[in-house]
Amino acid sequence: MVPDQVDLLLRGVRGRRLCLEYASLVDEAVRTAVFWLARGHDPNPGTLLRMIGDVPDRREDPTLTPQEVATSIDRIPPMPTRKGTVRDALRATVDLARYWQEPDGSDAVASLPPVRRALRPIAERLVEALPDLSVSRAAEQWAVDWRALGESGPLPTDPAALLADWTTSVRLEEERA
Repeated sequence: MVPDQVDLLLRGVRGRRLCLEYASLVDEAVRTAVFWLARGHDPNPGTLLRMIGDVPDRREDPTLTPQEVATSIDRIPPMPTRKGTVRDALRATVDLARYWQEPDGSDAVASLPPVRRALRPIAERLVEALPDLSVSRAAEQWAVDWRALGESGPLPTDPAALLADWTTSVRLEEERA
């Protein structure tokens, strides 16, 4: 394990959220504690429902402190990292990212100093399960192909020409309209 990678994971909002999602998936008490504390830190509480039935069964909202949430995370026993749970935590982290507005309540909870400290052992486990985060990926090329399966073929390799054709097509369509 490389400490710099742990720090890198905990430095960003999405990395902290990944750790928090993983902790919430492996321990129901953490999930419940995070839910209630996050409601108080959410700029728009109650507007984002993750799924029906995701609200813990409580008659009234408990008042939790960041230290109590951190303590619930600290109580997670060391265990082997489960790849399926890491995948589910990553999926939730990406699905709930809101780059166009302020962080939601769970993102805010993950950034609180006691919670961030408690997430460190989780980050250490995740770093061991994830690819090396410090390796540059600059040489790798990735593309998303939105064409129908029957229309698949080589992707265009000249983006300037592709954009010029698209611009011409849009202008012609606007003139016709």
